Amino acid sequence: MSKRGTRIISGAVDVTQSSSFRNWIVESAEELGGLDILIGNASALSVGEDEEAWRTSLEVDILGTVRPVEATQVYLERFDAGAICAISSTASINTAGRVRAYSGAKAELINYISG
Repeated sequence: MSKRGTRIISGAVDVTQSSSFRNWIVESAEELGGLDILIGNASALSVGEDEEAWRTSLEVDILGTVRPVEATQVYLERFDAGAICAISSTASINTAGRVRAYSGAKAELINYISG
């Protein structure tokens, strides 16, 4: 789609499916002729405390950001101002009484992106 000189590529992809997610990113970058920004905004909003909530948060919130960062680095490095932004939450420092999977995942994103 192109409107007012802007080119947009859209699609649906499951961030937990590593190969198809990475392939979609690479195909999109190639079709656009590169990438100069990545905004990681995947979240399962797992508010539980059980093991399943933690696994879901790992797959979606954390690896759903790690995978595109790894897949786009080669494209972002071609630009002097290539940028990566990840969406976290105040829940990363405000646990409202106990640590939940969502809070832990968002805290990890801050550590990962700032490292």
